[in-house]
Amino acid sequence: MIPYLVAFAWTIFFTYLAEKQFKKTENNTTNNRKVAYFYSILAILIPCILAGLRADSVGTDVHTYSMPLYEVALKYDDFFKYVLITRCEFLYSALVYYSTKLFGSLNAVHFFTELLIMLPLYTAIYKHRHKYQMSMVMMSYLFLFYNLSLTMMRQSIAISFLLLAISIFNEEKKINIKSVILIIIATLFHTSSIIIAVAILAIDRIIEKKHKFVKKAFMFLAMVLLLFSSTYIIEFLSKIMPTVSFLKYNSYLQNNQSNWSNGNIIMFACLYAFSLLSNYKKNNEIKQLNSKYLFFDLIGMVMLFATVVDGNFIRLAFYFLIFLIFTIPATQCLVRKKDRVLINLAILLIVFVYWLITYIIWGWWGTYPFKFM
Repeated sequence: MIPYLVAFAWTIFFTYLAEKQFKKTENNTTNNRKVAYFYSILAILIPCILAGLRADSVGTDVHTYSMPLYEVALKYDDFFKYVLITRCEFLYSALVYYSTKLFGSLNAVHFFTELLIMLPLYTAIYKHRHKYQMSMVMMSYLFLFYNLSLTMMRQSIAISFLLLAISIFNEEKKINIKSVILIIIATLFHTSSIIIAVAILAIDRIIEKKHKFVKKAFMFLAMVLLLFSSTYIIEFLSKIMPTVSFLKYNSYLQNNQSNWSNGNIIMFACLYAFSLLSNYKKNNEIKQLNSKYLFFDLIGMVMLFATVVDGNFIRLAFYFLIFLIFTIPATQCLVRKKDRVLINLAILLIVFVYWLITYIIWGWWGTYPFKFM
């Protein structure tokens, strides 16, 4: 637990310092953009180093594909023969193959994997800096999704590139060559990205053209969702009521897919309910963009409900739930800038509690305890 918290703290700290330098440069109070880039590099590298230093027991998918692909890469000198044998997405195969050939280490594979997650993610966060506080967005990502990136590696890369593509699309208000290239890159890491990209862009256009209708539909679906989640909460609590220890309940979760799904629904329903507060204040400067992101969160929540039928839906849900890293910090708009200490502490508390319960106490995705190589 300590390695995660230390890495998170330093990453958030350097993101905060970079953010301050970017603001000073844009306000013409200083022209030291190189310092901002230096802090940004540190913020990106720290999670990558931690990912690279981990043992192969950290992350459930390590033994599913990153280690097997690494072992095959050690045996073959012909890259295209390697691709044909592994039958994995082309860019991920290339990442594993060349990392292995250059450094001969699974830890190098994991370092560069995390680098390809953090780099587009940080760029996307930077592009939102005028609407959302960079350090708070980074904090939300680390506590909500960093541990997930240590196991769901291919999809986490795809999610980051897709998030950057959508950020550029929102910035320029149109589909351009940069967005298209980023979507193609995401697809070559995880093929599901192309379907999600088309869905998100189509939904975005509908929201822009029929904003009033979508707003009403959004509020209705949000109310239905929260009411429906209350049934799961009651059922869930009734089953764990006799249980004294969370640790005992952990083994129960591992043996029951239905309740594992219920646990996901409850945790994300709490996060989503909190993020809805960001649209409570009228006429705030980020409301239009944030309403769109809240709608994406809602789609993610609907997909979480589908995990009761098929657990694979949770992986698709993360393409949409990633927008929580923006909508949760957006609750800062409820108070004036000078009075944001308490709301920032509330944001920290809710994402930390989520991280503590899901990754540490329940042990989902096999990233705790953290072990060094």
